[in-house]
Amino acid sequence: VRALLADDIPETLIDQWSQSCQSNMADVLSSNSSEEDDAVTNPIQLAINKGANITEPDRAAISRKRKIVKNSGKYKASRMKNHSKNDTCVWDRLKDFPGQHFVNENGQLRCNACSEIISIKKSSIEKHVQSKKHVNGIASIAKSKKENQTILECLKKQDIRDPGIEISKIDIMRPFLEKYARHRLTGASHMKDIIPTVLEKEREKIKAEIQNVQEVSMIFDGTARLAIVIRYVQENFKPTQRLICLEVLAKPLKGSKLAQRLMSCLAVNHNFGPNMVLATMRDGAAVNGAAIRQLSFFYPNIFDVTCFSHTIDNEKFSVQFHTIVRAFKVARLCCPVQVQQLKPDAAALEEFSNFPFVNDNTIANLANELPDYLAAVDGVTLGNEDEKVTWWAAQRETLPHWSALVKKLLLIQPSSAAAERVFSLLNSMSSQQGNSLEDYIEASVMVRYNSTQRKH
Repeated sequence: VRALLADDIPETLIDQWSQSCQSNMADVLSSNSSEEDDAVTNPIQLAINKGANITEPDRAAISRKRKIVKNSGKYKASRMKNHSKNDTCVWDRLKDFPGQHFVNENGQLRCNACSEIISIKKSSIEKHVQSKKHVNGIASIAKSKKENQTILECLKKQDIRDPGIEISKIDIMRPFLEKYARHRLTGASHMKDIIPTVLEKEREKIKAEIQNVQEVSMIFDGTARLAIVIRYVQENFKPTQRLICLEVLAKPLKGSKLAQRLMSCLAVNHNFGPNMVLATMRDGAAVNGAAIRQLSFFYPNIFDVTCFSHTIDNEKFSVQFHTIVRAFKVARLCCPVQVQQLKPDAAALEEFSNFPFVNDNTIANLANELPDYLAAVDGVTLGNEDEKVTWWAAQRETLPHWSALVKKLLLIQPSSAAAERVFSLLNSMSSQQGNSLEDYIEASVMVRYNSTQRKH
């Protein structure tokens, strides 16, 4: 560079120009490197790079984001003004505004027609009595005998109105509760605004429950409505299930688009790495099998289980179905009661290779612990499945390899009923509820499903 420049250019300017070029080149290289890192760290892009056919599906119209009304803050300046002290008391306002159903409640002015506390400022009261809400409240009291609201009248209103949207039922008992609880209650429109908060709170609770989970399985079902349930095993070896996603899509999905939604939920939203998802349970629909084949590019050890209830009556059994049967057959060796009659040897343990996540090293470790396992179960009698799970939880130290395998096998079940239960809850909603926005549907079903699971 110095040889190409004129001799009369100061050397200090040449040095500054050279440093500037080096700095710009470093920024370009850093930018390109960060873009490449983002492409590599994106699980979906990583699966596509390995050969998976994954595409983004269309979302349904009701999956749009809910519009939430926010305060504009136009009264902020008035709240910050210093107001002069007012010596007017509540009793003075009761005399100034007779017949407006105002009462003195603990030194505050309360409007029974509107069920709220109002300011004793005269101009504020004048605006209040002219408001549409107050006028309607006065008319309602005049129509009701003795300013009374009975439960029977509330039930009559329910029979007449019969609201289709579940959340609107809050307005049915509202007049009765406001009258006798003497507090103004929120309305259905405001309750709808907090639905996103309820949904986000449930998602945070799920993430807190699974933050230390190392291995999970997935149960999914659906076409235009997709339900995804994960199954994991707690430290006490208790199998646990959580509904983590319920989506409403524009139309039934093809395999590539279904794989994209599964990957987005598992790998992107919940950070389940390639070695964390060990199995999946689903029905025998061809689109589900196609999606799992694309999913296996990112989750190579996934054990694909077709629901036995959907497959057992088929005339043709695929090779994969026979593999699943052999896998469940060898899983009997993990039962402390049945293993006493089966009395397996080291050769029988080779059948564990039917599970993709069991390798030769694992089988060798199981063979080494087999004598200790048979000695530990000698004479053991366990009455139910819960007792068997408790027994294995107590053997974590003495039989580490066998107990680790049992913990993996507890993730697997030969049924997709857990996901179908989600649609049973969904079908219990009315038709108008079913056409609500996606966040309402997901929040309602997710909270009900997971709350029931937490009680077990």
